[in-house]
This record gives sequence, structure tokens and C-alpha cells, in this order.
Amino acid sequence: MNWLNELYKMNKQEPDKEIERSLVNAIFRIYDRFPRIGLRERIGQQEMSLDIADAYIHGHNAMIEAGVGIGKSFAYLIPSLLTNQMSQKPVIIATSSIQLSEQIHKDLRIIGSRLGFSTVRSVVGKGMGQYACRSRAAEWINLNDANASVSTLAQRILDYEIDERADIKAGISDAEWSHVSVNDCKFERCHHKNACLFYDMRAKLNAKAHEIDFIIVNQDLLIRDLMKKKKEPKASSRNSLL
Repeated sequence: MNWLNELYKMNKQEPDKEIERSLVNAIFRIYDRFPRIGLRERIGQQEMSLDIADAYIHGHNAMIEAGVGIGKSFAYLIPSLLTNQMSQKPVIIATSSIQLSEQIHKDLRIIGSRLGFSTVRSVVGKGMGQYACRSRAAEWINLNDANASVSTLAQRILDYEIDERADIKAGISDAEWSHVSVNDCKFERCHHKNACLFYDMRAKLNAKAHEIDFIIVNQDLLIRDLMKKKKEPKASSRNSLL
């Protein structure tokens, strides 16, 4: 999509007023294409996208309340995709639950693909307790008096059937999961790092700004990270936060 490349170049060359006009025009252009790509615009959706774009351009906060069925995810993902294309910096989306984070991650792939964004690099950030640890699973298997049900779970982890808690469809108790979940990662020193979803997730979260497009995290995880950064201030690039 050549017009997206032009939008990025414009962000580097022109003042905010021209950038705003270009971003608004890009949003209108996307909504005009909805019928052709099998999407239906809903009342209020375009206005929400424009409000978010305005907040980004002027560096303001925007508090938006929208009813059920308006298509809020697409309404904020459209300007988010465009601002990411312009700035080449990641957009951070904070949610209230892991389930919502996963749904937004799917929506992002759908809308990005339909609108012609060839590659959208994104990651869902979760707490380490959500991930299986193969190092701990291997240690548990070697215990002589190991609990049978946990041993079975540990073996499934070592057999790459389970990477995170969500992979266990029947559910599992906190007590059992605590024996094989990540709680003190060895990171670079771990022999299982190359096949570890937790290690991969952390690598993406810590990637350079131009190496990741969207970071989708639980609000609690984001707040803890912001508090940590406040205690250890360092120069950081401007990200867009939703």
C-alpha cells in the first residue's frame, strides 16, 4: 500500500498540521474501503477513530465511552495501525484480562490483513505464572516421591504438549500448576529457552522500538512495569498507549 509509505514519509518531513490532515484522510480512506473488504461500518466507529487520531497527534489523553456493538476494537485498531506505520514505534494496548488481550490480538491480525498491512508484529504480554517451565518440569520428573498427577503434567510439558496454562482445556488447580510454572527464570542460562513461550514473549517485550509494532498487556502487568521504570528512569521513545 503505497499511501501508507507516503504517510510514514510525511511524518518525518511535515509539521503536525499536515500530519493530522494526512492521518485523517487515511482514516476516511480505510472506512471508504469497508464494503469492498467485507466489513460493515457501525455508527460512531469512524468518530471514535478520529478522536483517537486527534489525541495522538496533539499528545493528549482521550477518554471514550462507547456502547455494546459499536465495534470498539476496530475503531481504535485502525488509527493505531496508521500511527504505528507513521512513527515506527510500538502501540501499547492495556486490557482488563488475558482473554480480552487474546481477542484483541486476533482482531489485530484480521483487520491488519484485510486492510493490507502485510506484517503486523505483535505480542501478548502475560505474567510469568501463566507459562510452563520445562526446566522445573524436568526437575519434578526426577523426584522420587513426586505427585503422580503433577508428574503427568510435567511430562506433557516436556513433550511440548503444553506451553502455557491456557493449553490445559480441562483446567488445573493453582497448587498443581505452581509446581511447573515459571517463577524464577534463568533466561539466557536456561537450556530450554529456544522453545519457551515465556522467554520469547519477554524478548519481544524488550525488543527495540522498530522491531515490534503492538504490545498487548494486562493493565496490572503494565502498571507494574511503569512503576519499575519510574524507579529506574532511562531515556525512552514515545509510544502510543491505549
